[in-house]
Amino acid sequence: PWAWMCTSPTSPRSISSERVMIVLPTIHKRIRRSVLRLMRLFGALGVLLVFGITINGRVAAELICMSYVSIAYAQEMVRAMNGIRFPELYRDTDTLGWEKRFADTLEQASGNITEEAERKVITDLQVSWDAYRQTPDDANYRGLPARIDALVQVNERGMFLRLSKNARFRDIMMAVTAAAFLLGTFWA
Repeated sequence: PWAWMCTSPTSPRSISSERVMIVLPTIHKRIRRSVLRLMRLFGALGVLLVFGITINGRVAAELICMSYVSIAYAQEMVRAMNGIRFPELYRDTDTLGWEKRFADTLEQASGNITEEAERKVITDLQVSWDAYRQTPDDANYRGLPARIDALVQVNERGMFLRLSKNARFRDIMMAVTAAAFLLGTFWA
């Protein structure tokens, strides 16, 4: 370390002409502290980016997958509904088999609710299905495709909304990271 020799005119030692040694921090220590600050900053930014990207990717993909499953259930309900209505065209099973498939698929869809509005649509679909089973006429039949279309629309809207929120979160994450990087660089 560098040391400067100096005397202080007010110090009693200066009277006896002794010199006092003052140790100043070296430039090496200052550089090392700044480099360590930058390394900590880059480490924290790396953790922040990895965390944000991981959360951003997994959550959105999982919820979009669940919405897609609801749409697949809706397609299966349309197929079952057509099998009930037009048994001569859908010979995979008889009318009772199609009714059971519709009811089972509706139950699965009610257990896979990803959107808040989807709960009401599923309830309305269940009411329409119950009305059709009690009185299988054209008026009750027409209610089923409308409710199934509403189920698909709710899930599609939810997927697009989720994707836009995902993009917004990504942009915020990048802005925060860039700001932290700049502040950390000036701080170091």
